[in-house]
Amino acid sequence: SFASQVLVVARAILDFSYFAQLRTHTSDTLEYLENTLAVFHANKDILHELEVREHFNIPKLHQLSHHVQSILLYGTTDGSENT
Repeated sequence: SFASQVLVVARAILDFSYFAQLRTHTSDTLEYLENTLAVFHANKDILHELEVREHFNIPKLHQLSHHVQSILLYGTTDGSENT
């Protein structure tokens, strides 16, 4: 159903957002970040079908695809170390 697809998209982007804010990351949390973003992208077309968004050409959304690499290179957003 459309409602369950929308929930999948919403949960994926919310999970990404919350996990991205962790003070420390492990290989498991970084993998989870990548997986949640993949789920979002695999299911986001439902928002277009429901006319919620016309397109997803959003710079900040694109930037999320670089977030794990940024954490690996520079640490977490609050400056903590990765483990």
